[in-house]
Parts: sequence; structure tokens; C-alpha cells
Amino acid sequence: MAHKVDLYNIIIQARMGSVRFPGKSMYFFNARPALSYLIDALLQCIDRARICVVTSERKENDCIRDFCRAEHIEVYSGSEQNVASRFYEVLQKKRCHRFVRLSGDSPLFDYRLLEKALYAFPDRCDVYSSIYTERYPSGMNFEIIQRSTFLNAYPLFTKEEDFEHVTRYFYTHDKHYLIIQAPALNVVPMTACRFSFDTAGDAQRINAFFQSIDKPHYSYSFQKKLEIMRKLEKDNAYA
Repeated sequence: MAHKVDLYNIIIQARMGSVRFPGKSMYFFNARPALSYLIDALLQCIDRARICVVTSERKENDCIRDFCRAEHIEVYSGSEQNVASRFYEVLQKKRCHRFVRLSGDSPLFDYRLLEKALYAFPDRCDVYSSIYTERYPSGMNFEIIQRSTFLNAYPLFTKEEDFEHVTRYFYTHDKHYLIIQAPALNVVPMTACRFSFDTAGDAQRINAFFQSIDKPHYSYSFQKKLEIMRKLEKDNAYA
């Protein structure tokens, strides 16, 4: 693994208690949970030992813990409501220089977007983000944060939203941090492209994607996945 990538750890937040789509991190597509597809993609660019899933202590998340242990992926359980505290507690123990924040409901995530960002991250940057001044398509977003920046900022969090959304504090105090927007993907309109799922219809659309491919999902780039999804929509494949 290249030295530049070795500076990073990836932290995936996942839980079963989603309000809009309960259990979505472990929702099955082709007999495999959504979380497993994300991890498979990440393993194309980073070592397994650098991936950690953070979930809450609630018993309903036992299936996430069991999955991670079976896959030899580190898992940490913390507060249900204070998501940021899970990151803070994990990062206190890590020796990484920087970490990546991802959501466990992104089974179609293209690791190439992240891999490119890992090498592009400027040394003096605090946050390198796909959601700062514009947002990548849902399911393709990532944030890269300096470990020291996060650890120093966490004691300053005061609002409920800061603890729930983990990185919100940096965007609301962006005059104090160097935040860089990841390069645009040249897709219009960006918000019309969805690769995550919050509804049964979203899940049906993603399942249609998995049914239509004949190679491992990570073999397909973001652009190719977009082409496939648009063709499926045009063919009314998941109506």
C-alpha cells in the first residue's frame, strides 16, 4: 500500500435505527448486506486493518457487530445520539494522521473518487469534502479530516446538531478552518443522481442495478454506474 494512503483510516458510521429506512446498513441486496458492498469497494484502495465501523450500543445493532467480526473489520460501539463522540473515542486510540468519514448506506460507492482524494489531500488542509460548496450524488459522498483538527474541535461542540452530524461544526465555523471542496463530477443536475437509499423505491432501484451487472460492483466507475442507472430508469426496470 502506498505511503500516502497509509496516513488514513476510514470510519464508517452505521446503525439499524434509521428513521427513514430502518435497518438499511444491513439491508440485503443479492443475499448480501449493503454494508458489505461498501467495504468491498474500500478494500480496493485501502487495507482492511484501516477500516473501522462505528455503531451504537443498542442491541438492535448486534447484527452489525456480528457482521464486522465475521469479516475481520474493526467495530466500535458508542452513544446512539452523540454520533460525533463515537468518532472522538475511536480517534483517541488511532495513530492515523487523517481519517475518512463515510456512511454505511452507500453500497454503490466508487472507491476511485476517494482514492483520488486521498492522494490530493493538501498537507495543511483541515477538511477535504465532497459536500462543502456543492454535494456529490447521494451515496458517493465522503469527507477527509485531519485527526488533530477533529480532536481539538470536538470539545467546542455545543449544539445537538454538531453531535448528530459529526462534521457540521466545521462548516458552520469555516472561517477558522481550511476546507477544500473536492473537484466537481460534471453531472447535471447533481442532486438527481441517487446511489444511496432512504425508501423502498430507492432499494428497488439499487437492487435492479445489482441484478443487471455481470462483474463485481466495484469494477464499475461512478460514470459507468450512472449510465447503468439511467438506462434502467429509461427502460422502467424498477417501476
